[in-house]
Amino acid sequence: MAEGALITPVSKECCEALMNVWIDGSPALRQTQQGRIAVVYEDGRTFVAEVGSCTVNEAEYLGLIEALKGCKEGALCKKCHFGPTF
Repeated sequence: MAEGALITPVSKECCEALMNVWIDGSPALRQTQQGRIAVVYEDGRTFVAEVGSCTVNEAEYLGLIEALKGCKEGALCKKCHFGPTF
């Protein structure tokens, strides 16, 4: 952080709008397989999708992108949990 940079404190109201998000992505290991992603939000919403041919890293990133798209307007992700933590 640059010297003299200001850190804005987070208000209590903002913290109450934060939520946990769990994501996982699995690769397509063979040509005939489809990669898959799963997103679980703290409020109970879920999202599962096939994402085509991809590596494990691509699947994880696609899961993160979908998780961020699906966050409620005004609510921020407190922490994204990667991997088999369901």
